[in-house]
Amino acid sequence: MYIHCDLGSHILPEGWNPWKGDAMFPDKEKTTYYAEYNNYGKSAASNDRVSWSKQLSAKEAQDYVTLQNILAGPDKWNPGFNIYDGNK
Repeated sequence: MYIHCDLGSHILPEGWNPWKGDAMFPDKEKTTYYAEYNNYGKSAASNDRVSWSKQLSAKEAQDYVTLQNILAGPDKWNPGFNIYDGNK
């Protein structure tokens, strides 16, 4: 997920660089969610992105603007919740 990011010339036009020789995860592209919204910089043009990338609408991007929304999955984990570690 890349939102409001400065994508420099080091970013490939495809937006993705497959890790060749990764025997543990040979089909990682099938389980990866890659999306962008309102990026800027030399490589922000999305014309040559991988076919499975997604360009989000403003409404869709709203779901990803907080850590809570990004990291809280079906387990309802709250990344902002402080866990008591025994210290006061």
